[in-house]
Amino acid sequence: MFNPVRVSDRTDGKIAHLDGLNLSRSWCLKILSNFCNEKLKSILRKNATDHFNEAIAHIEEDYLVGSFALLALDVKLK
Repeated sequence: MFNPVRVSDRTDGKIAHLDGLNLSRSWCLKILSNFCNEKLKSILRKNATDHFNEAIAHIEEDYLVGSFALLALDVKLK
């Protein structure tokens, strides 16, 4: 869960959905971090950033996962 998944073949529509999984995880990790102590908050936010960065570069290749990117960007951090 803490390591972003790697998409081995972006031409395979099923495997390419893993970009969406990374973005969805980023979104959820950010939300969870708002309810944690400072140490865990830092870990979760770093992992959220790692997941986001793994997928965002490919958003132009698969615009269908764009909604997950918007959700991840919209989280209000406390």
